[in-house]
Amino acid sequence: TLTEHSSEFGMLSVQGPNSRKILESICDADLSNEAFPFSTHQLTTIAGHQVRLMRLTFVGELGWELHIPTEGLVEVYQSLMEAGKEHGLVNAGYRAIDALSSEKGYKHWHEDVRPDTTPLEAGMAWLVNAKLKAGTDFLGRDALLAQKKNG
Repeated sequence: TLTEHSSEFGMLSVQGPNSRKILESICDADLSNEAFPFSTHQLTTIAGHQVRLMRLTFVGELGWELHIPTEGLVEVYQSLMEAGKEHGLVNAGYRAIDALSSEKGYKHWHEDVRPDTTPLEAGMAWLVNAKLKAGTDFLGRDALLAQKKNG
């Protein structure tokens, strides 16, 4: 059974070189590289609320997303902002994240990459070059080879 829970959670993002220090001061998780590798998630407690931390970044710096039950959003936000004062934490919106993402060279879905965009057109050939050279079969391989040959 698939159950819709989207309205039960909100998300905050803490990005930047001090994000680990800020979060370490308010949660019970080990945020070291060894214990919390990039692109993983863990449950922790912040301000008395269970939070799912996801280590990822859209701005090219160290960062985490915090997925929080809606009833805990304000308290977790307040805890973050208080802990972040000494580290210069400020609010920023998605336009700032988009600008930093673009500056870093990250691609945006529906802006830079769409369902009809190939890895070659998106400047992301590095994602498939090894498979093309090794002869690995994958969906769209023949089309990419033809595009590469024909330009």
